[in-house]
Amino acid sequence: MSGRKRIAILVAVVVVAAVVFWFTVLRNGGDDIISASGTVEATEADLGFQAPGRIEGIAVREGDRVVRDQELAQLDRTELLARRQAA
Repeated sequence: MSGRKRIAILVAVVVVAAVVFWFTVLRNGGDDIISASGTVEATEADLGFQAPGRIEGIAVREGDRVVRDQELAQLDRTELLARRQAA
């Protein structure tokens, strides 16, 4: 292989490496952040209550927006009221 071919190949490799570097690092500002859009789908939820019991009602449905401290479900109070009255 002649010296000119080697230099041409070396230049081509450097240019390709520079383009790949630009697309992967510099184009995003050097951040490790990936931007994406989509939908989060939860198929199961773990709810915690201060007392055990049966669920009386669920206040939200699939697709509803919720905010912090919003009531999501209520427990049946029958057993709790019976214990309080017995005490």
